[in-house]
Amino acid sequence: MTTLDMDLAEAILAETLPSYQATSLDDRNLGFGHIFYALTRVLRPRRVLVIGSKAGFSVICFAVALKDNAGVGIESVGCYETAVLENRLGALQFIDPSLDEAKGEEAHWHGIGFWNDPAAVEAHWKRFGVADVVQHHKCTSAEFLANTPPAAGEIDILYIDGDHSYAGFLHDFTAFYPFLRKDALVLAHDVDPALQQLDPNVGGYRALTELDPALFEVLRIPVFPGLAVARKLAE
Repeated sequence: MTTLDMDLAEAILAETLPSYQATSLDDRNLGFGHIFYALTRVLRPRRVLVIGSKAGFSVICFAVALKDNAGVGIESVGCYETAVLENRLGALQFIDPSLDEAKGEEAHWHGIGFWNDPAAVEAHWKRFGVADVVQHHKCTSAEFLANTPPAAGEIDILYIDGDHSYAGFLHDFTAFYPFLRKDALVLAHDVDPALQQLDPNVGGYRALTELDPALFEVLRIPVFPGLAVARKLAE
């Protein structure tokens, strides 16, 4: 089952305000969103965790894929069929403190305070049919780990797009490491070296180059402003 058609792509582009995601309105190209959707369809994750989103672009792309999947986990891959481990929906936890640049809030990273009204947030998820798989946590990633941490080895896909400082990026890679399942994927937005030259406050590329190669295998997609895909190597 696939619900990601051209009409849904148009709605996602119009209503989730994707910023620098290699998108195109003319041909309804979701850019990096296609990667979010495709990886989720391939991996059949039990749990996806998204850190940061202006108005839900990445969250919706991951969540629609979770709804389209026939189950979670992979038991076996055959020539023409793939057997899943469990016949149930995957889940997505979304972390964003809803900071607002217009209000002069520190560490906003161009946020627009989109997640302040719980009723509006719930309506946003329902608009795209993903309210039953998405749970929003209105806090920072550090606060999330301090108050409601996931179980060890629980996360299959982690997407980092929150605190764009060097310390913020490094925190999200390292602090969430124990909660990643073996071979889990970590995606990180805004990690192109050119972006760091334009804005020295963005430390994604530096953090990426300093990751321990014994812990992560890293690939950087060279499309501005950069998307990295890292795989957890060790337990």
